[in-house]
Amino acid sequence: MLFLNRTLPLILAFGFGVLGIVIYYVPHANAQSLEREMALWVRIVFAFSYLLGLYSLLNLHGQRIRQHVAGWGYSLVAILSFVVMMGFVIYNDGQGPFAAQAEAGGVLRRCFPFWPSLSPRRLIALFAPARPRRHCC
Repeated sequence: MLFLNRTLPLILAFGFGVLGIVIYYVPHANAQSLEREMALWVRIVFAFSYLLGLYSLLNLHGQRIRQHVAGWGYSLVAILSFVVMMGFVIYNDGQGPFAAQAEAGGVLRRCFPFWPSLSPRRLIALFAPARPRRHCC
């Protein structure tokens, strides 16, 4: 059972990852058509995983809010944050959700102008928990 739960998905992910890398560098017409087909399947898998994640997020946090479990306010913040971000995506600078994402600016660029310029070290410092100060003596 461990093979089906852990090893087989790892082998499949590794195999398709290596295949995608190899196909990207092969200039043959068959390889290019396989690359387009894999890109289509990636979109389908992405859409399914997005819906699964959305269901999981709303189900888990919705239960915490309904039952008023300790920390349910954080679940409310998580759901409200999701709703606000989806509002930005749907608005898309007035172009609607099915148009290409706005390149020249957009609401997200105005809200987070520093985000693309953050280095990994700054990201770690931004999201790392605060360390308690140690006093000597």
